[in-house]
Amino acid sequence: MICKVPKKCPLQNSHKWSVPVQSVIVGAVRPTRVGGSESRGFSIMNMKADSVSSFLRLVIQVWQEKLSVELLFRDAEAVSGVFVTDNLTAAVRVHGELEGKVFYEFPEERSLAIASAVEGEVREVVDESLFAIIESFAEALSVDGALALARAGFASEVATPVLLAKGASVTITRPQIWAHFDSELGSMGVRVSLAEATS
Repeated sequence: MICKVPKKCPLQNSHKWSVPVQSVIVGAVRPTRVGGSESRGFSIMNMKADSVSSFLRLVIQVWQEKLSVELLFRDAEAVSGVFVTDNLTAAVRVHGELEGKVFYEFPEERSLAIASAVEGEVREVVDESLFAIIESFAEALSVDGALALARAGFASEVATPVLLAKGASVTITRPQIWAHFDSELGSMGVRVSLAEATS
């Protein structure tokens, strides 16, 4: 479903940030890596700051609502090219006024910690039931994505997350913002690669 909200409706940000969300795009992004090597000439100006902020705010909001644990934004960097998933990763496709993908990265220990928090008991085994819990959690992270993007002025559809196994090779031709978060349950990463659709 495509959500349409007036473009002037701001996305509220009542959560704690160690760095202002706008700095993810301007001023606080580390030097870029392209294909594993650093590139000073790489440009991310075609990636909309509001679209990145929308997804990062949702991560913090849902994490705190579902797990009752504070999640803090640590830093972000601009990257491009191929990356190999080091962790269990949920990929979300965005289509509409914005095109691209968002990737939620869950290290194994964090996945177990999330499952333990959700189930209310210690989880130590990686199995299909763990994958189901992480898939459900990733869906919760992105379920309001369409509405958040609409509030930022981009009417778009956000698909159901697809889990990628550890070691999967992913090629992204567009620039990515790779954001890193910390909490009592550990760290997680979010890659956002979105651009305005071309007619």
